[in-house]
Amino acid sequence: MPKSVQVAVDAAISGNSSGRLLGEAWAAAYGRVPDPEEAYEKAVKAVEEAAAPVVSPKNSLTTLGTIIRDMKAQQDWTIDLPGRATDVAIPLAEALWSGQESRHGGNGYRRPTQGEAETAVILSVTLVQLFSSGSVKRRP
Repeated sequence: MPKSVQVAVDAAISGNSSGRLLGEAWAAAYGRVPDPEEAYEKAVKAVEEAAAPVVSPKNSLTTLGTIIRDMKAQQDWTIDLPGRATDVAIPLAEALWSGQESRHGGNGYRRPTQGEAETAVILSVTLVQLFSSGSVKRRP
């Protein structure tokens, strides 16, 4: 793993609950005995922990799917970047959520591949950092 990526991950894996879940996802993806399904599951949960208080603070049953639904309905989310492409948090969250085919049984259940799990963990690092830092916010 490049040092710069490890530094970003270390920053995101601070002492809060989303950071702990992200650390578990990282270990499941990149540890000595990788577990892609565990890695993907913990990556999603880490994003839910970071995003729920920002997007749906009154919903105690928030999932990544409901977070995405709420953000789309509100239509006013942005990140700290200039220009027009400031709504990237929603497509990133959608990619993470829709790629987790193992969250439900039936309908062609399959375990994620190692590559999918690693991608999910890296996406979750980005999303956890964006939500935890306050970079994702509603437009004034």
